[in-house]
Amino acid sequence: MIDHYQTLDVPRDATPDDLKKAYRKKAMKHHPDKKGGNVKKFQALSLAYETLSDPKARDRYDRTGKDGSITDVEREARNLLCKEFGALLDTMQERIFKIDTFARMAKSLASHAKVEEGKITRCQKDAAFFKRVKDRISRQSDATPPMFELMIENMVRAAQDKIEFATTNIEIIEKAQSLLADFQWRADAEDMTVTTISPLSRHVFDCFRDVG
Repeated sequence: MIDHYQTLDVPRDATPDDLKKAYRKKAMKHHPDKKGGNVKKFQALSLAYETLSDPKARDRYDRTGKDGSITDVEREARNLLCKEFGALLDTMQERIFKIDTFARMAKSLASHAKVEEGKITRCQKDAAFFKRVKDRISRQSDATPPMFELMIENMVRAAQDKIEFATTNIEIIEKAQSLLADFQWRADAEDMTVTTISPLSRHVFDCFRDVG
């Protein structure tokens, strides 16, 4: 995984000014329009600065190591499609030739999206409930530790993290749906004789599925 802090050559506690200075210095050196410029390095610098200069994106990157870039989303979408396709190969065997495999995958992706949407709805209700609970808590003395308030804040934060995770999953599913739409499947009415997948073929398929 690319380390955005290493890309900009700044410490993890770098201030916004530190990030800006580091980006400008390296961007001038690697800009494609300059002699000796490097397109890939410049793109990496731009992604690093775009991620770390945004407080929310930086917080997410620090916690998860992911920046939510299109590259990450598309890679996860490809992995999801390979997982769905592999599951159909495992369960359907020769019957796979008699169904619209990609239509079946599209239906499965839509089902996954509904599950994630349900998670978001539940977590939003939980977060709202926890906030209402916190509003009912008061202390007679500031010397008393705000243990219940902190507990509620942690519960709200956990619910918000789950919402963010589910939102990212929906983005991945939508990208997978977009990629899948470019494929067509020709269902065959004839009875096929394929009954099993050989160990060698299974190994090759598993290797392919792991390629991100």
